Amino acid sequence: MGKKSDWPALKASKEKSGRGFEEKYRRISIRGITDRNSSLRIETVMNLPIGIELTSTISTHCEPSELGNRILKMFRSEITERKI
Repeated sequence: MGKKSDWPALKASKEKSGRGFEEKYRRISIRGITDRNSSLRIETVMNLPIGIELTSTISTHCEPSELGNRILKMFRSEITERKI
């Protein structure tokens, strides 16, 4: 992954620090998980530094709008730390 200061997304965001970038933006990874990439795994880590991971899978044969909606659901989801 390299140094935060080298991240292309950080440079494109114009954020001044890696910490500020991580607070404002969320990394979402999408990759094929089978030999023929017939399924995709969508992953994100939320609520840093706790590091709760959200993962979803979807068929590559789905409608593009269905894939987009799944990604947006993960992007818009909120998990907050609760103190007991």
